[in-house]
Amino acid sequence: MADKVGISKSAVHRHQKAHQRRTRHPESAFWETEAGASFLTRLVSAVLYHFGLKNHIGAEQLSDFFRIIRIDTHVGVSPAALHTRLRLMERLLPIFQAECEQSATCPTPQRTVAADEVFFDKMMVMVLMDLTSGYLLVEEPADDRSFVTWHKKAAGRLQALNLEVKHAISDRAKALIKLAMDGFGCNAGADLFHAQYDLSRWFPASLARATRTAAQVLETARKSLGKHLAHTPPDAAETGWKQEPADQASAHHATLEAAHNTYRQHQQSISFAVHPFDKTTGEPNSAETVKAALHAEGDAASQAGILAGDPRRARCPWQVQATNQ
Repeated sequence: MADKVGISKSAVHRHQKAHQRRTRHPESAFWETEAGASFLTRLVSAVLYHFGLKNHIGAEQLSDFFRIIRIDTHVGVSPAALHTRLRLMERLLPIFQAECEQSATCPTPQRTVAADEVFFDKMMVMVLMDLTSGYLLVEEPADDRSFVTWHKKAAGRLQALNLEVKHAISDRAKALIKLAMDGFGCNAGADLFHAQYDLSRWFPASLARATRTAAQVLETARKSLGKHLAHTPPDAAETGWKQEPADQASAHHATLEAAHNTYRQHQQSISFAVHPFDKTTGEPNSAETVKAALHAEGDAASQAGILAGDPRRARCPWQVQATNQ
């Protein structure tokens, strides 16, 4: 074999021993083929990208995973080797992104986007996402969130990708509304997250306070009734004047607990109502069905607010906003 290959006999011996170490598992024969080697390259790169770069799984855990699936006989999977490969992938990501954008074909240049700011400690990052694909068109740090800064960062990217915005979703920040109407020349839509957040900030707080107070009143009434029964002979006068406050406190506390459970059910129903698809039929939700469902949930949640003893806030935030507008 050494004569035919043109190497020394000791080199042939080393290669044979290495081959024996690599092929000790049933699947090892596949890794020795060209297709198997190509699959291993794709597998390692995919795991490092999705779990290492995107989800920040450490190289030590990734190394353990590769050893568990027994590819360490054909691939260098030590933590140091994986660290080196991760750093290389980070440097190549901008080049990979540029090649993908150049070769990608968009079904239509008119896109629906969402804009917002994300904060990391003292750094602010402007994010512009294409809602259909989930692709981040803009993800850049900025010193301020004014209309000028937003337009400067977004207009260049849209022009480079040959895209135009037909509808822009955002919170009610004035700069983002102006970006949609003046910068993109389209309608400015409001997201529903902030309306749900307003509801969760307004409703459960009053319920929780009222429930805690009712629980304290119930505990006091029960202690008072217990002391009365302990010092009153069985054949003594009736104890109804002590039993009635405890019963009333118990009923009030049960009502508030039921209202709390009702609130959770309505919050879940609101999430289902604004979902793109109907959870029972699987059909796409229309604007009319979403509007009708939200109004129904708003009325029901308002009734729960009256049960909580806060009639001043008997309307949900989006009902108040719709009335004001």
